[in-house]
Amino acid sequence: MPNGYWTRERIQDKANKHIRRVDFIKSDYAAYRAAKKQGVEFLNTICFHMAAPLTAKYSDEELICAAKLYNRRGDFKSLSPKEYGASCNRGKDFLNLICNHMDASLTEAYSDEELIEKAKKYSRRSDFSKNDSGAYIATHKRGSIFFENACSHMEASLTESYSTEELYGIAKLHNRRVDFEKNNPGAYAASCKHKEYESMCSHMDDPITEAYTFEEVRDIALSCNSYHEFKKKSNGAYKAAKRMGVLNEIRSHMEQLHGTSIPEKEMLSSVLLIHPTAKKIKDMTVKIESKPYIRGFDIDIFVPELNKGIEFDGTYHHSFKCMRKNKNKKHWSDEDIRNYHEIKDAWFLSKGIQILHIKEEDWIKDKEECIKRCLGFLSK
Repeated sequence: MPNGYWTRERIQDKANKHIRRVDFIKSDYAAYRAAKKQGVEFLNTICFHMAAPLTAKYSDEELICAAKLYNRRGDFKSLSPKEYGASCNRGKDFLNLICNHMDASLTEAYSDEELIEKAKKYSRRSDFSKNDSGAYIATHKRGSIFFENACSHMEASLTESYSTEELYGIAKLHNRRVDFEKNNPGAYAASCKHKEYESMCSHMDDPITEAYTFEEVRDIALSCNSYHEFKKKSNGAYKAAKRMGVLNEIRSHMEQLHGTSIPEKEMLSSVLLIHPTAKKIKDMTVKIESKPYIRGFDIDIFVPELNKGIEFDGTYHHSFKCMRKNKNKKHWSDEDIRNYHEIKDAWFLSKGIQILHIKEEDWIKDKEECIKRCLGFLSK
């Protein structure tokens, strides 16, 4: 899309179409990325109506204990990103409460009047950025109109005569190129033209992969039918998975879903957001008295720590006609096939495993309600 296309209103309209972040990511990824660039508060605001993401698993007490380990919010965010994300999801008041012992952020303690007064001290934006980086970044975060007004008396050139030392110093203030570009556009533009650009940014994350979380990488991978398609469809997500060291885990999730129907993939993807250990299993130790020909059962989605499973009952594949044609069931009686689900559920129940069945016709009528049933069943 052209620059300026993704206004906050357009992003909000896209977000309103979804009740889960995973659906927002899959269906409107460009809008999701644009929302992330607006900041975590904006992203959380437009996703407020959606189901809670993976970070919801933490209790308030756990988040309070995690926050106590740090004296700066920047350290809390960078060293405990999941706990910090979960805290943000509880709202700004909760985040401020558990971080009230920390040093004030470089950018949060300034009033508009203070920023304008600080900006008046400098005749060049580069001097403002170099000598008072906290105030400079805070001024940027108040919006482009406020920033331009505060800096209106300064030299206007985007890449105004930065020295090599100044560019290195400003670059060191950021851990990501996207933050460098957003908070110091003049210095960033100048550094891009500099022959030592890569050296200046060598400590930063890879720009292709920096915006992805593990959950986003996994969701993109599960939307693909093969590992090759994943790499081809989203090279950035693939490189992010490689950088995180989770390629084998991602591949394992994809292999589990090989040959699986789209509804089963969507169900597993939803469950994985809350229960990362969920997987498809097959039990080949089945022994039922008077039914020696029944040797194995599988479960579409199994959560080991809960001893619970979810089955997707496809209208055709679970019909009597289809199962009767199955070579693996040639010794089964017609009565056994008609009672297939009861026999299977009874076997797993004898092992302490509860099963929830989701019928294809219910899925077609209301997919989101079926997902809620799955998550509700697993949360009990």
